Amino acid sequence: MIKNQAKERILIVEDEVLLAKQVKKNLLENGYSDVIITTNYIDAVHHLKKYQIDIALLDININGYKSGIDVANFINKNIQIPFIFLTSYNDEKTLERLMPLKPLTYLNKPVNKYTLLSALNFHFNTIKKAVSNIVAITIGSKIYQINKSEIIFVQAENVYLNIHHSNQQKQLIRFTLSKFLSHFSSKELIQINRSTAINLKYVEEYSLSQVKIREQYFKISKKFIPDFKAQLHANM
Repeated sequence: MIKNQAKERILIVEDEVLLAKQVKKNLLENGYSDVIITTNYIDAVHHLKKYQIDIALLDININGYKSGIDVANFINKNIQIPFIFLTSYNDEKTLERLMPLKPLTYLNKPVNKYTLLSALNFHFNTIKKAVSNIVAITIGSKIYQINKSEIIFVQAENVYLNIHHSNQQKQLIRFTLSKFLSHFSSKELIQINRSTAINLKYVEEYSLSQVKIREQYFKISKKFIPDFKAQLHANM
C-alpha cells in the first residue's frame, strides 16, 4: 500500500459518480484527506475559483456542454495548477488533443489505484523537495528567493555579494558574507577565505591550498583549512 500523509486539496472532475467515489475512497485511504468531486464544467470552475486546489483529476467527457479539456484550458489560463487527465481513450488522435494542454500525465480508465497514487506522490514529493531547497532572505523591503542547491560559490565584493548559480546566472545583493552564511549549514556552503564560500558538491579539484570549480581556482586560507577538511571528509 502506498501511504501518504498529505494535506493537499484534490479536485476530481468526473461524471461517472461511482468511479469518482472509488477514486476518492482510494485517495482518502492513502492519506489524501481533502478531496472534492464535481461532475461538470460550471461546478469545477466554481471550486477552482473558491478553493485553493493543488491538483485536478479531469475526465475528458463530462456532463454539460463543456468538457474536461475546457476545464484544463481554464486552469492553464487562470490558475496554473497541475492536472491529470482520466480518459477511456488512448488513441493517437485523443493524445494529440491532450498534449498541447501540458497535463502532468494522463491515466486510462478504469483508473489503477497504484498508478494514480504513484503519480500524485511523485509530484508532491518533488514539489516539497524543491521548496525545501529555497531560502528566503529579507534585505530591507526586498525578499530574495534563493535555491540552496543551485549555488556554486559566493564572493564578497565590497558591500555586495555575487552569488554564482549552476545555470551560470549571477545574482548581486547588498549583504555581508557572514550574514548570508548564517542562512546555510556548512554542508551547504563553506567559507574558504575572507571573501569566498563554496558549495562542496561542485568542487572539481582540491588541495589544502586551493579548490577548482568551473575552471576557476580559489585560495583556501589557513584559518579555514580545518573546517574545509572536516566537511570534505563528511561529504565523501
